[in-house]
Amino acid sequence: MPPLRYELVHRLKREFPHRVIGINGGFATDDVVLAQLEELDGVMVGREAYHHPWWLARWDALFYGEPESGLTREEVEERMVAYMEREAAQRGTAWHSIARHMMGLYNGLPGARRWRQVWSDHRLKGEPPREVMRLAHERLAVEA
Repeated sequence: MPPLRYELVHRLKREFPHRVIGINGGFATDDVVLAQLEELDGVMVGREAYHHPWWLARWDALFYGEPESGLTREEVEERMVAYMEREAAQRGTAWHSIARHMMGLYNGLPGARRWRQVWSDHRLKGEPPREVMRLAHERLAVEA
């Protein structure tokens, strides 16, 4: 990966203020994102968002003044399982190809590793996603 050159991006924005310019790379806190948005038009947070998606849960309220959703991680997981079930019924999509994108949902919490292990256990691919969720929550509860 090439070195990040934030100052170059900021200089480009100063030289071309009418252009939409965003910055990419290494941002992991709200404060840093907010500081970047004071000077630039956008901030990319791809890896951090993928590995710690709950970080984004408050962003509509923080950045756009929207009310917080009030959803819990469990409710998000439940909605993902419902989505997995719909996709399987409508398109034949295997639940594990969807579940891999939610592996960071519990990052930073006790039991997160064991929860991920259940969802990524290849021996469970034949089980319905609701059963895998139940097993994952059993593992999560053991650590809590």
